[in-house]
Amino acid sequence: MKILMQDLKEGKTTIEEMPVPVVRSGHCLVRSVCSTVSPGTEKMLLEFGKAGYLGKIMRQPDKFRQVLRKARQEGILSALEQAKRKLEQAVPLGYSCVGRIAETGDGVEHFAMGDRVVSNGYHAEYNLVPKNLICRIPDPVSDDEAAFAQLGAIALQGIRLLRPEMGERVVVMGLGLIGILAARLLQANGCKVVGIDPSQEARDKAAATGIPCYDNGVFSAEELFRNAFDATGADAVLIAAASEARLVDEAAVLCRKRGRIVLVGVEGGQYSRDLFYKKELSFQVSCSYGPGRYDPAYEEGGNDYPMAYVRWTEQRNVEAVLGLMAEGKLPTNDLLIMSSTLDQAVETFYSDPSRLRWGNVIRYVGTEEAPRSELRRISVPFAPLREKANRIGYIGSGAFSSAVALPALHRAGASLHILCSSRPEGAGLVRKYGFRHWVSDPMQCIEDPEVDLVCIANRHHRHAALVVAALRAGKQVFVEKPPALNEEELNAIREAWQPGQRLVVGYNRRHSRYARQLREYVGGCHGDVHLHYLVHAGYIPADHWIQDPEQGGGRLIGECGHFLDLAIFLNESSVESFSIRAMGDKRGSTAENFSALLRHCNGNLTALHYICNGPASLPKERITAYFGGKAAAIDNFRRLQTWGIPRAPQILGHFDKGHDRQFREWLDPGSEAYSEKYLEQVFEVSTLSFAMAESLRGVGTQNLQK
Repeated sequence: MKILMQDLKEGKTTIEEMPVPVVRSGHCLVRSVCSTVSPGTEKMLLEFGKAGYLGKIMRQPDKFRQVLRKARQEGILSALEQAKRKLEQAVPLGYSCVGRIAETGDGVEHFAMGDRVVSNGYHAEYNLVPKNLICRIPDPVSDDEAAFAQLGAIALQGIRLLRPEMGERVVVMGLGLIGILAARLLQANGCKVVGIDPSQEARDKAAATGIPCYDNGVFSAEELFRNAFDATGADAVLIAAASEARLVDEAAVLCRKRGRIVLVGVEGGQYSRDLFYKKELSFQVSCSYGPGRYDPAYEEGGNDYPMAYVRWTEQRNVEAVLGLMAEGKLPTNDLLIMSSTLDQAVETFYSDPSRLRWGNVIRYVGTEEAPRSELRRISVPFAPLREKANRIGYIGSGAFSSAVALPALHRAGASLHILCSSRPEGAGLVRKYGFRHWVSDPMQCIEDPEVDLVCIANRHHRHAALVVAALRAGKQVFVEKPPALNEEELNAIREAWQPGQRLVVGYNRRHSRYARQLREYVGGCHGDVHLHYLVHAGYIPADHWIQDPEQGGGRLIGECGHFLDLAIFLNESSVESFSIRAMGDKRGSTAENFSALLRHCNGNLTALHYICNGPASLPKERITAYFGGKAAAIDNFRRLQTWGIPRAPQILGHFDKGHDRQFREWLDPGSEAYSEKYLEQVFEVSTLSFAMAESLRGVGTQNLQK
């Protein structure tokens, strides 16, 4: 299928080919009919891509500060490489798409194949959309009208926050597409609407429905306050513009005392306290379509908010807009300026940012009602030929894959054969690393007879089932941590593994040159090593998928395997018993800040402190070993220091967490790094993390060895 993508580095808009996504639980596969170009968001992305590096920094100073912070922690080269990768990732365009449902996943009850719907899908021939982001289109509403429903919902949510009453005077600043829709919605609500925009074309468009309009490039806010509002001011102002100007201050001048201001667009970010203080004004920023937006439990999980408590969600806002369209109270026919096919869209709309102003619609022709299975696999005709042996099927295209795993495999000379991903960003990875095939179904990757090795790097809750399937298919397997989220999944992996199969888990730190050197220092010091492992893990939002026990396992099960594995590796001994305490009221796998004391079978101790509430500027990890009157410490895998060890080299070099060596040894059939003893340690790490999470549901010490 075809999809429209925006390159953030060069500003180029391109049409990419990608496989049709596999429908999954709680989602619908929608065949596109038409979609509306968002003049604000898409123009902003286009201008960002065309800007130079200085312009990009000025537009996103927060991102630049993140790069500086990473440079301090991991070095300049590592930070620059990450920034380069981010810019090289093209992003899909579009979020207002009309189509027909081609397939429904499990748990979808209110939609059926063939239903005419609107969603926030991309400019693509097919879209996989969560059920809470889909709305059925009423019969009186045409496809072209419905294509404006998502934009109308953005305007409607801003109006809901504005709380207008019938007869109130409301100013709409910015008469672009969302501003015009907002003005018409306010008119339908019985408000006296005044439009403000420096563009004559925009004012003429708004005036067509009887809205008086003014040019704020000619008239100052003070003049409008005196002349347009009789020196009493507007009841409320909706800012629907993207501008570096201080529009909030202009809105404050226009308002009466105790007026309301809502920002739907993007503004310079500064305001005069004196204006707000003297008038006791209220100010609020509107979040897209409404409640539910950016909430993974609502959008991806399909958990709706009860209407009794949240009357207007993002889905119900879109339905309200469609209802007004059906009643003829929100006309949009005059907003449709131009249409084109997807193949023509780049030249028609995106070659010149000034064209992204009004209602441009992309139409899709020739797509089938239900996609054939072969559309879930595409081949790259000009990809380089791969070696016949050790061809890799790679599953996943997230941040870890693009930033760490695929670059490391590429440096190791891997034969990257098939990429499995339903994400549009996979297009850049296919091109960059020379994959010959791109599929959306993981089983196509696992069952391919040309694939010898399977690399699994998608979300945690999918790991175990895919590992089992790959092992049963006779493949050699690498899986990013954790391999399983519970004992049942781990036991299934044990049963599927056969002697001679290489199963590797992405506990990469044991492969770092710093870790291997430290192990040489402490090797043989049984009962005489105290390992102090301090992890500044950093903040992750509570609604992030890693924090979800069902998807990510929580931080203890989802992330701490790295540190438990390194402790076992450095001490050359399993864990006999442990005690663990968590800070605050979080328990089990949801714990974020905790300390654990591990006693190894050889008498050594490891103290693991996992901290999430420290400043982001702190280095992430420090491992210090105390043994026999000596000490050695790894500082964030950039330096190894020693004390009391004669003639020990002070190792200082590039950032090395062991990823490169880990993949080189996985690809080397003669490597002895992944013996059955290694596999037992991998299983032990998972069992230990499960036991620690269980202990945090109560409190106490647990003995593991019998």
